[in-house]
Amino acid sequence: MNKEILASKNAGGIQYQIYRKKITYLADYDDYRGNAFQQEVIINAYGITALLMIGQETLKYDSGPLSAQNYEVNSLFHLLTRLDLCSVDEIRETVWAEYVIWCRNPYRNPFSRKANQVLRLQMRRQL
Repeated sequence: MNKEILASKNAGGIQYQIYRKKITYLADYDDYRGNAFQQEVIINAYGITALLMIGQETLKYDSGPLSAQNYEVNSLFHLLTRLDLCSVDEIRETVWAEYVIWCRNPYRNPFSRKANQVLRLQMRRQL
């Protein structure tokens, strides 16, 4: 599925881009009446791309989908543009440190909550 670039900003010779991409994710729904559903749903996921321009070379780092919550990735985007990072390793370390924090929830990943909400709405519309 195609990436849609939402914002782009240059900082210290590095161009950061935040993007949205639709992904499929396996969601669970339990209506507490004995009915449990598990189905793949399509959700929006957000990620960051960094383009490092060094002379004639351009290095690209793509984080992949990081979260289904735009505000989380947006705060990371602004953090990266404020920091004075100069290598892919520093960018990767900063991105994954934030990602680990986002995974500290009852679902153990940043996508399940949104996917479960989408499935719950779909099931309520069908019933």
